[in-house]
Amino acid sequence: MLVPGLGHFVVGAYRRAVVLLALTLAIVLAAAGVLFVHPALGLRLLAILLALDLALLALRAFAVVDAGRVVGQATPEGARRDGLTVVDLSDDWLPHVFSEEPGKPQPLRPYLIDLANGRFRPGSNYARAREDRYFEAFGVFPSLNLLRRRLGDRKRHACHDRVKDVVLETMSPKEYQQIRLQLGNGSGQESPGFRTLLALPPLLWETYKKCYLDAEGLTVEAVYDTAYDHGDAYVIAEQLVEFDELFQDFRFHHMQLVRRSIGIDAKSLKGRPVEILESGQRHSFFPELWAVRGKMTDAWGAQYGLRRESLGGKSGGHH
Repeated sequence: MLVPGLGHFVVGAYRRAVVLLALTLAIVLAAAGVLFVHPALGLRLLAILLALDLALLALRAFAVVDAGRVVGQATPEGARRDGLTVVDLSDDWLPHVFSEEPGKPQPLRPYLIDLANGRFRPGSNYARAREDRYFEAFGVFPSLNLLRRRLGDRKRHACHDRVKDVVLETMSPKEYQQIRLQLGNGSGQESPGFRTLLALPPLLWETYKKCYLDAEGLTVEAVYDTAYDHGDAYVIAEQLVEFDELFQDFRFHHMQLVRRSIGIDAKSLKGRPVEILESGQRHSFFPELWAVRGKMTDAWGAQYGLRRESLGGKSGGHH
């Protein structure tokens, strides 16, 4: 795996790059002065400057990471030739759905990059952003530099440490009704963040299918079984499963909180039975990734038999 955003350089290449950069600056200053006195010599110096720039670009090398360790360096082009996965952790990274392609511009890209880096410029376009500040729920993930600043924000962490996450579970049903009266007819399921979370999975699946299945001539069954190699297609698929599972965990805990605070038979703030929430617990964002597991298990059962000898040599009749 090649990680451009980590900022690793080959030590020797880094030193050479610093020297070349210093030479480049010196030549720029010299060329600016000489160009007016001796145009021909000035043009020569500019040609040398261009060659040094190309050499500096060629020396750009990034860390190759394997199992969490830096094991070497490579350029992005060389990494792709070697079959490595290039992971962009730079400040201008955005999800694939916001990538610019020929004939498909992304006018919102500069704005989203600003949000990912916590840059709130003057003007009405950034007014709501300055108010919200946290955009992960809207599909805009923070850059590594922004995460670093957040992790170093001691006042922010001290404030969070004082917040009791399970405060609602410590309230009696009667006390919670006082809060519920202030909520009007609003519903958490109608919040922009929650709606965005529901809208993201189809886009994620479309991108995954296009880039990792269709582009490679693979199917979900092949990724998990017949052509399994723990490659990129499998790793990304498991991350989608992780997203799905975590969202189901949230739904389960939310359902338990509702059961504890207002009761499962009560009507929601929109006048609908709370049982509607339970239907969400049976929904999955990526059903194909879950279904393949059952199909594989059934296929193995058909091959090896549902009843097999136990480890002790006696038929245990276990699946």
